[in-house]
Amino acid sequence: MKISLLKLLTLLIISWATTTNGFSQILSAYIGIDGLTCSLCSNTVEKSIEELAFVKEIKMNLNETTAYVYFKENAKVDLNKLAKKVKDAGYSLRFTKITLILEKDSVQEGEIVQSGDLQFYFISLSQPITTTSSEITLIGRDFIARKEFSQWKSQVKEAERKINNVSNIYFVTN
Repeated sequence: MKISLLKLLTLLIISWATTTNGFSQILSAYIGIDGLTCSLCSNTVEKSIEELAFVKEIKMNLNETTAYVYFKENAKVDLNKLAKKVKDAGYSLRFTKITLILEKDSVQEGEIVQSGDLQFYFISLSQPITTTSSEITLIGRDFIARKEFSQWKSQVKEAERKINNVSNIYFVTN
């Protein structure tokens, strides 16, 4: 009885550890930030993003008006909070690309991939994704420039109709 209880406890611990590691699948974000014109602007955005508990490191590039945001291992990443921090600092995102470790070998257009409690719906892929680590582009009002979003609007609406009320979902492409 003691041995089987010990085995059960070990299995529960392993199962719990595996589930919490699901949040570590988003490694980083590469973001384009509109409106950065000086080092003070860059510093303001950097300080704002640093307040997020899941952020490990930020590398700002004022010349390209971009930032690489690296996430803490096993952290629960909230991409909406990242976009909000940029907006709250007084700027907007021109693009948002994330590096995501996929739990499968390939992803096709129209497929939903889960990462922790987040879901990614792949639309308009230029080619199927065939590697386990991929850089994908978020498509949404808060993640890309307004003009670019207007070009994606009909595809996003069509995808929303297909999935009907799925929460925590992001539309993405390569």
